[in-house]
Amino acid sequence: PVILAEQRRSLQWVLAKDALGLAVVAVVALSAAPALQNIIVLALIYSVVAHGVNYVVGNLRLPHLGIGAFVGCGAYMCAMLITLAGLNWWEASLCSVAGAALLSVPTGMLVLRTRGLFFLMASFAVGQIAYNALFAAPGVTGGDAGIAGVVRPAIWSLTLNSEVAFMWAAFVVFALVLVFVEVVDRSPLGASFRSIGQNEQF
Repeated sequence: PVILAEQRRSLQWVLAKDALGLAVVAVVALSAAPALQNIIVLALIYSVVAHGVNYVVGNLRLPHLGIGAFVGCGAYMCAMLITLAGLNWWEASLCSVAGAALLSVPTGMLVLRTRGLFFLMASFAVGQIAYNALFAAPGVTGGDAGIAGVVRPAIWSLTLNSEVAFMWAAFVVFALVLVFVEVVDRSPLGASFRSIGQNEQF
C-alpha cells in the first residue's frame, strides 16, 4: 500500500507538471498568429510521435529508426480512405491504425531477429523502403505535394475547421497521450517493458 501511494503521488506530480507546461503553451498559442498556431499543431502532432520513439528507445532499449514508416503509412492510408473511399475521419483513422499495426507484424518479424547495430540498420531500411514506396507513386500519394481534400474531423456538432479549434483538439489529444504514457509506464506492463530493455531474454 505504501508503494502504491508513492506511485500515485509521483504520477500526480508528473501529470501536474505536464498540465502546467501545456497551460503555458496554450496561453501563448491563444495570442499567436494563425500561422504560428498551425506550427504549434504540427509540433504537438510530432510530439506524440516523439513520445512513442522515446518509449521504445528509453524503456525497451530498441534504437528503432523506422517508426516514421508506420506513422507515414498510417497517415497516407487515412488520407486515401477519406478522399478515395469516402469514409469519414473516424472510420478512416481506425482503419489506418489497424493497417499500420498489421504492417508492423511482417516488419517486426524480420527486424527483431537482429540485435545492436544490425537492428539499427534494419529498422532504418524499413523507414527508407516505406519512404521510397510512398513517394514512388505520386499519382496515388501526391508525392511531395501530399494528398489534398482531407477534411478535418467533427466531434458531434463541433467542427474543427478553424485553426483555434483544431489547435485545442491537438492539445487534448497530446494531453491524453501524456496521461496514457505515464499510466502505462507505472503499470505492470510498463515494468515488463523495462525488464525487456534490461534483459532481452525476458
